[in-house]
Amino acid sequence: PAAFFALHEIGADTEHPGNSLALVRLGDLGDAYTLSLLRKLSAAQPGRSALQKQIGRLEPRLGGDHKLEVGAARQLLDRIVWLRISASRQAIAATTAIKRQLKVQGQSADHLQAILQQAISLPPQPGMEGPVADRLRRDLVEEILPKGSGN
Repeated sequence: PAAFFALHEIGADTEHPGNSLALVRLGDLGDAYTLSLLRKLSAAQPGRSALQKQIGRLEPRLGGDHKLEVGAARQLLDRIVWLRISASRQAIAATTAIKRQLKVQGQSADHLQAILQQAISLPPQPGMEGPVADRLRRDLVEEILPKGSGN
């Protein structure tokens, strides 16, 4: 997650020499937070075709027609957990956007619940293990699931 969010910082900095490459990688790897950041940057910098191109690459992949998979759900949860543990300034905006993405791509409350429960049972990625990360993941699932869904 550290490298993923570093790409966001570089992609937002038009003076950074790696800006163009960061934008391309964000188009490859981005999530709902990435899309919201690129849209915000595009509104502030109209006419930057590099931003529009990456927005165009992300939008179809993040729509409601794209069904959420267990591995992708775990990756999204771990991104939020990492941001919260690191007290990143990106945490609030990223959490809001990623939670929205999980709900949209989860299709239904039952499907979302099944996917998220499977996702938190996967073995942790290196650097994302431990009781604090586990608790944050469980708490996050409770935040995301609709009330009364039996979680």
